[in-house]
Amino acid sequence: MSETILIIYHILALIFAATGIVVLRSRSSYPDMKAGHHVKEAMKSKESWEYANGLCGKLCIIFTVVFLLIPRFLISAGAGNTVGAAVLIIGGALAAAVTVFLPLGMLRRKNEKDKK
Repeated sequence: MSETILIIYHILALIFAATGIVVLRSRSSYPDMKAGHHVKEAMKSKESWEYANGLCGKLCIIFTVVFLLIPRFLISAGAGNTVGAAVLIIGGALAAAVTVFLPLGMLRRKNEKDKK
């Protein structure tokens, strides 16, 4: 796998790390909401805001570790540039979708339980 692809993996890990830190530690307080996980359901109450941001931040930190480890596994498996780039693209898209939609789904499920 080329150094360029390895650098891109590290940049993606850095982006997820920065996002995770902001969403976990430096998010705006409710109801300011300038920085954080902005989905309609998360902005309804302080409890929802804290829950969604906490989960999103933890997922971002998990994906930071994943994107730091994946290249090592690919290199040790002898994967070439095509496989490395494909895993990067698919993994990056999947990680972005999970960090947005999983907290949203979990928040909706939590709100439904709270209503009962």
